[in-house]
Amino acid sequence: MLAVFKEYSRSIHRPESGLMQYFDKHIPHMKPITPQPRGKAALSRPINRWVSLFILVCGLSGCATQPLNTSIAELASHKLWIEQSKQLRNQQHWSLQGRIGVRLPGKAFSASIRWRQNKDRVDILLTGPLGQGSVRIIGDDQEIEFFEAKNGNITKGNPELLLRQHLGYALPLNQLSQWSLGLVGGDSRNSLTRQSEPIMDLLYDPQGFPSSFRTEFWRIQYHHWKTVPKQQNNLSYTLPHKIIFQSDAVKITLAIKHWKIPSQNNG
Repeated sequence: MLAVFKEYSRSIHRPESGLMQYFDKHIPHMKPITPQPRGKAALSRPINRWVSLFILVCGLSGCATQPLNTSIAELASHKLWIEQSKQLRNQQHWSLQGRIGVRLPGKAFSASIRWRQNKDRVDILLTGPLGQGSVRIIGDDQEIEFFEAKNGNITKGNPELLLRQHLGYALPLNQLSQWSLGLVGGDSRNSLTRQSEPIMDLLYDPQGFPSSFRTEFWRIQYHHWKTVPKQQNNLSYTLPHKIIFQSDAVKITLAIKHWKIPSQNNG
């Protein structure tokens, strides 16, 4: 930009032809399409050039006053989350413990939760939901087994249909396993419809981690990102400790007390 202004400063002390040569060199696309040799039309060429100069100066000065430091800071903070996401997508095993609260039209309940993830398979233990004692859910996004400790029943079927039948609400297990780790995007696929759900309205907190986003059917909010060390090495992850999953029919609040992220070679 400085070089452009120096060149312009020198050009204003030259004859008019020198100034026009300068614009021919630097802004050739702004030449008039057809010659206008006589009358008022003949004045349009230098006027157009001065208008072009004004636009150029305004554009350059506008670029110079953009808050570049803010953009750089945001990119730097997002970098940690982006690099972490790449590693977490390859994380085959993890577990969490905490509390889960569920609010449905006309009723609400809470339970203790222990979630173990082994590749694509989940092992979820809910203690205390709806007075049923403990409920255990084992399987993947294709099929789960639903164990009820109170009566000893075991049923198998589609995860979302089976959970809706027994608990009154559906959980997109394959999506929740990613969202719980703070992973946004990727294969966000509804296990009931088998259709991908695009990520929309993704927002970040001041530290560069996701604060909220939505899909076609769910809105997710993240709170309390904290450092969680991996086992047997000096690495660590920054993971959410409170997540709200909300749809038109249900609001699920997951408060995580403890994360366990083993090293990959530990299995």
